[in-house]
Amino acid sequence: MVTSTGAPTQCTFLLYDVMFPDGAVQQYAANLIAENIYSQVDTDGHHYQLLDCIMDYRTDGRALKGEDGWTISKNGKKTGRMTTQGRYFLIRWKGSTESWVPLKELKESHPIEVAEYAEANNLMSEPAIVWWAPYPLKKQNKAIAAVSSRSKKKLHKYGVEIPRSVKEAYELDRINGNTLW
Repeated sequence: MVTSTGAPTQCTFLLYDVMFPDGAVQQYAANLIAENIYSQVDTDGHHYQLLDCIMDYRTDGRALKGEDGWTISKNGKKTGRMTTQGRYFLIRWKGSTESWVPLKELKESHPIEVAEYAEANNLMSEPAIVWWAPYPLKKQNKAIAAVSSRSKKKLHKYGVEIPRSVKEAYELDRINGNTLW
């Protein structure tokens, strides 16, 4: 910066103490912090984190337990109450940060991962999970089956039959009288 006399003056930057998830504290300039925040959002200002894995599950005092999670209709049909209140999952995000996320948010953003975790950890009978978790798994299985049924299995390449096993390769060599395989 130049003053009216032409002599340079010293620029000062505002420094902020930044605490990281591991507890380390470092000083960063305001413009560097702003650039970092700006790089983590899209044009609409939405922030996205990529899920690495689900590590744990907990409930608090507000969570429905056992028979409280069910209602019985007038005709005697037992149905689950559609609530996720008081249920949390410990999530490790890409970049090694961890946080407890409410089931309400997580089932909307990562339904298949939560349903797979619930199935693997015997949580499918929990009142907050039983009413919605089977559906993403069924939908996933249908999508995989649809893709598998549409994929072409190559039997020939450039007019030559492709063996699917070592035994079949030896048989093709014997039939063709060569040692291509």
